[in-house]
Amino acid sequence: MPAQRTGAPYDADTLRPKGTFVNRLLLLPILLLSIAACGSDPDDSSGAGDDVIEITGNLTYLPRIALVPGGTATVTLEDVSVADTAAPVIAEQTIELDDQQIPIPFALSVDPADLESSGMYSVRAEITGADGSLNWTTDTANIVEADGGSVDLGDLVLIQVSPSEADGDATPLSGEWTVTEIDGTPVVEETAATLVFGDDGTLAGTTGCNSYTTDVEIDGDQLVLGEIAVTLMACLGEVATQEAAFLAILNDSPTFELIATNLQLMIESASGSTLSASR
Repeated sequence: MPAQRTGAPYDADTLRPKGTFVNRLLLLPILLLSIAACGSDPDDSSGAGDDVIEITGNLTYLPRIALVPGGTATVTLEDVSVADTAAPVIAEQTIELDDQQIPIPFALSVDPADLESSGMYSVRAEITGADGSLNWTTDTANIVEADGGSVDLGDLVLIQVSPSEADGDATPLSGEWTVTEIDGTPVVEETAATLVFGDDGTLAGTTGCNSYTTDVEIDGDQLVLGEIAVTLMACLGEVATQEAAFLAILNDSPTFELIATNLQLMIESASGSTLSASR
């Protein structure tokens, strides 16, 4: 009599224990998952692109002059590695200025692949008027390290473009202004106090009684006046008081501020007295 087999029954065709194939099918997904887990690294970032570099900051300037609506601010990152050549632009942002005033925030997004580790890069900014004329610009290098990552440059202080570059010899003050108040007091009725800023660096006009003239230089928001020459007509009462206050402000290291889209002018003396005028 043949020996009796013990254990799991055998398949008659394959002589393998029944259920073996099914068990292996069940084990196969587990084996594949184990292999995948062993081959993966949760910290492996290969194949992923480098992060974009963000360069942020604010555009500002020192003189108290309002921006006229309709202008444009342009911020660029330039490759300044090679001197005496036009600097290639790496990134650029254009900001349309409606009613926006300084400080003006900006943000440049830069692909690290566009930067060479040995290169030198600088941020430049300009503000143009509604007519496209250049009004403000940076005049210093704002260096960005190629391998420094994202950076906040803080305030980029722009300077006003010189009159010869902006519009011949014109300045923001050029032309005639009619004085409306002197130290908070309206000008005397039936008198006309004026400020006329010439393109030749002169300031002239009338105090409401006498005429005057002087040289003037604009230094930021400071009015640097020369000696004021005044005619010698006799002024009486309120008109004399007005003239004295008018000339005292101009002789006391005055500063100025343009407001209401450059249609109103405020002049303030070092001692705090004010003179208001309009176009």
